[in-house]
Amino acid sequence: LSIRAVKHIINIASRITDQRTSTETWNYMAQPRHL
Repeated sequence: LSIRAVKHIINIASRITDQRTSTETWNYMAQPRHL
């Protein structure tokens, strides 16, 4: 794979992950236990 293809795949994967875990991430960030 070319670097452009890899970046494109990572971009799509991160987009899907962001949509799926955005709420979980905000809930995690709202909790002080990770500090």
